[in-house]
Amino acid sequence: MNEVLMLPADCLSWEDHVDVVTGKNAGEIGGVGRTLWLRYFGEKRHQGRPNILIEDRQFVPEPFHSIIIDAVEGALAATASLRAESKLRLHGSRRFKTAGGDELGVADLLFLVLSGCKGELPAVIQDDVVIEVVAESSFYAFLTYSDNRKNTIFTRYGTGPDLEKLKIHPHSLRHLMNTEFFRLNIPDTVITHHFGRTTVVQSHVL
Repeated sequence: MNEVLMLPADCLSWEDHVDVVTGKNAGEIGGVGRTLWLRYFGEKRHQGRPNILIEDRQFVPEPFHSIIIDAVEGALAATASLRAESKLRLHGSRRFKTAGGDELGVADLLFLVLSGCKGELPAVIQDDVVIEVVAESSFYAFLTYSDNRKNTIFTRYGTGPDLEKLKIHPHSLRHLMNTEFFRLNIPDTVITHHFGRTTVVQSHVL
């Protein structure tokens, strides 16, 4: 969950592939000419440095290009005013350090909110309002892990009785995907890479 919440604003990157023999783009001679990658900060890889962000990237299969691009561009558009305002506030904003030695501010991340604000963003952002990264607790509440169960993923998109009683732990979704990958006979090395794990053994322990 934190890997999603802490996505950098420039999380999408394209890589062009050139045929070493002809010097042409690989797509012109029957290969793959371009691939899309999603940059993120991997969890469980802090190596004794819990305050350091470890950068990694995931390959985005072509069938998911439009979905991922639309989602990221939508988030960028929705948070544009917050990002612009945050860049004007040079002092008092949270800072994050990466393993590569870079330092990021709140404005460098994708999902931003006004602290304590509900509903639509105000036309004018007051100086005393804190601009922050979306909290993990907000997503837990959406999955009904909170006292307020009237606005959850189940009540918003589900149909049927007693929807407010339903809940799911976000880590269970990760376990479900892991299990499905094994059921589909996907190699454990691929599964390990997909989840950003350091050893194949971790993919077999749930």
